[in-house]
Amino acid sequence: MNEVLVTVTTSVITAVVLPLLGFATKALITWIQSKANNEKAVLLLTTANNIVSNSVNSVFQTYVDSLKASGSFDKEAQNIAFSKAKECVLKQITPEIKSCLQANFSDVDQWITHAIESSVLKVKNNSN
Repeated sequence: MNEVLVTVTTSVITAVVLPLLGFATKALITWIQSKANNEKAVLLLTTANNIVSNSVNSVFQTYVDSLKASGSFDKEAQNIAFSKAKECVLKQITPEIKSCLQANFSDVDQWITHAIESSVLKVKNNSN
């Protein structure tokens, strides 16, 4: 009787439990990899946002402030300020950050434009 029980138990473990362990291991590895990729993406996206914010602040301090003080900050000056900020952002964004933006937002140029506009709004609200 014991031999039959051992044989049946061994057969069940071999047929059911071992394949389930393989699937569980594969699922665990996939989950760990996705967690690592998500943490990397969060870091890259945070860096991208910081680059945009710093670029807008820099342009505001070096270009916009003086024009506003002299009363000559018109629509053309706004466009120039936007172009300066965008150029500054594009110089700093690494290929890795660009790939992350592409993977998460598809249109990198549009993301940069929206991020600059959002950052400009924050600067405007803080300066008033």
